[in-house]
Amino acid sequence: MPGLHPLKKMLEHPLRPLLRPKSIAIVGVSRDLGRQTTINGSAVLESLTRFKYPGRIDLIHPEATEIGGRRVYPSIAALSQTPDLVVLSLAAARVPDAIAESGSRGIRGAVVMSAGFSELGPGEGSALEASMKLAAERHGVRICGPNGLGYINVADGVYAGYYPCLSTAAPKPGGLAIVTHSGAIGNSLLARAVDRGLGFSFVVSAGNETNVSLADYIEFLVEDQSTRVISLYMEGTSDGARLRQALERAAEAGKPVVIYKVGKSAAGARAALSHTAKIAGEPLLYRGLFRQLGVIEASRIDDLIEIPMLLLKAKPTGATPRSIGVVTISGGLGAIMADHFAAEGFALPELTPATQAQLNALPIKFGSVTNPVDTTAAIQRTEGTLADILCLVAADPGIDALVFPNASRFPQRALDVAQIMQDAATRFDKPLISVWYAGSDNAPALKLLHDGATVACFEDPSAAARALAALRDVRGWAGNACAPRVAPPLGARDAAGELGSGTLSEPAAKRILQAYGVRIARETLATNSAQAVKAATSIGFPVALKIVSVDVPHKAKAGGVLLGLTSAAEVAAAFDKMVATVKANVPGARIEGMLVSEMVAVRTEVLVGAYRDPRLGPALVVGAGGGDVEEMRDVAMRLLPVSLEDCRAAIAELHDRRIRLQSPEAMLALVASVARVAAMAWDLRAELEELDVNPVAVTSQGEAIALDAMMVLGERT
Repeated sequence: MPGLHPLKKMLEHPLRPLLRPKSIAIVGVSRDLGRQTTINGSAVLESLTRFKYPGRIDLIHPEATEIGGRRVYPSIAALSQTPDLVVLSLAAARVPDAIAESGSRGIRGAVVMSAGFSELGPGEGSALEASMKLAAERHGVRICGPNGLGYINVADGVYAGYYPCLSTAAPKPGGLAIVTHSGAIGNSLLARAVDRGLGFSFVVSAGNETNVSLADYIEFLVEDQSTRVISLYMEGTSDGARLRQALERAAEAGKPVVIYKVGKSAAGARAALSHTAKIAGEPLLYRGLFRQLGVIEASRIDDLIEIPMLLLKAKPTGATPRSIGVVTISGGLGAIMADHFAAEGFALPELTPATQAQLNALPIKFGSVTNPVDTTAAIQRTEGTLADILCLVAADPGIDALVFPNASRFPQRALDVAQIMQDAATRFDKPLISVWYAGSDNAPALKLLHDGATVACFEDPSAAARALAALRDVRGWAGNACAPRVAPPLGARDAAGELGSGTLSEPAAKRILQAYGVRIARETLATNSAQAVKAATSIGFPVALKIVSVDVPHKAKAGGVLLGLTSAAEVAAAFDKMVATVKANVPGARIEGMLVSEMVAVRTEVLVGAYRDPRLGPALVVGAGGGDVEEMRDVAMRLLPVSLEDCRAAIAELHDRRIRLQSPEAMLALVASVARVAAMAWDLRAELEELDVNPVAVTSQGEAIALDAMMVLGERT
């Protein structure tokens, strides 16, 4: 509703009873609370009690009347008041009935900690989950789980789950929310994040996502005022459109999302007729989606907490970091930092003469004042100058962020240095990163930095470099979520005429492409050698000859392509020879004729394709083109629909230097061609199953021309 106050919006969110309950009922509490060591209702009760949940807690047990001094009800139906949330720790077979009873009682949220559902694969478990989902849908119950650890809402003191790490540590309120498909991973992330002093809004173990998906949690957290960064451990999605919508909302709200997506191997790639389908796959498509929406893709599981650590500590007034200043106590440490940060694209510019002069005026003999600034062992004797050194380097106009690596130091000196860093970082807006490579003897110093609000402290230089790169990308991202999507020309679908179905011939596919503004080479279909000669004479020599057959998707391999024919005699002879060759190589192939085409002066070749992913939906594929595309696998992908910037970015991701070094005019033509193919693929998404335009040739005149095309159309969906 326009103008709705953010707090009111949150209170009215459909997940509010689930994630912000004012009262909770627990089913599955043991009468002997002191013996609990497993995941069950008693563990949840202990967590809620220990962390002082402020709402009402009701216990349900079929036989007990009192547990731990609390009144116990025999059933959900017998509750004196209707709670917002029910926590179920029961045998899987009993859960569907418990959900139905909860819904009938008016309860709108449920945490199902039980296992034994669809995670076991087809069979009884899947049938039980389907029954549970049906009961939930009938009664409007939103379920966290099953097969998970529940969740914690730190700000409101709702510990509706079982996280073993909390038996020895308590998270503090803060801006990080973690949502994970794996309960075990979620517990470990929470433990490691607590060690690093991070504060939390929510930690959610999503489990099987019966009727609350990762997308639902993201949308809730986007509206949550206490959440500033969202981290996801993700195994997949069954609804790509919903996931995209949720990530778009996060982008529009300016809330960074960090995702560690498992399943990055090529094993999931599809295998079908076209190059496009063979080289495409879910890992590339997820990566494309993340880049479209400014999502930070984590390369290590610890990135889910270490990247947010820097994002949360960096001052919002700071500039986009692109160059760093390194202050070090050792030349070796400085060289290591330079290598790792340079690998992430950061510059280490020489400090200005004015900065160098100010440094040299300090009472310390430097090894170098250029960058890295090497304080040598002299800093050990004049520690009081460290704050001045950091502030001077931070003030240099060519420096966007500071990195201060440390080796193991005497424990008290280490604490002193940590405090100096903390205090110095309050005096400037640029991020100060500590990379402290030491043992447990320096642990108190690291803890001081972790618990503070100014310095992001890392033990691994590569992790620090990735985190700063993430901050750079978050601040530098242009905000493509709201960029206009490329649209097809008016009347394009009507101009394409009857689309047909199945695998279309090359001329039929090109006719549709041409209707959507994609430029194709001058060419004519010939059904005999005489027609071929006439077409070649009209087009002008030299010409190319290509077989037209839906049974021959890879023409060159079948002997169905001849280039550079320079005379009528060559064309006539080539026509008859090619027909015989293709029939021999592909017995039974139905041959419609030959395409006689102009020869194009090709500078480089690009594949542009599309296909329909069963989970994520219609997708655009851009890659280095030609006959070896499957072996090269130089590919970028985006979910449709796309913007012009998506098309540019996808092309820029390709490794082939011949593509990236085209003239500005040629790049404009290529981007426009990719955009037109993308607009067509989105417009025809209801029936388009696969599209392979390979190659789109970038010519020596800076034009982009589609030289070949394969299209598969199915029934409208």
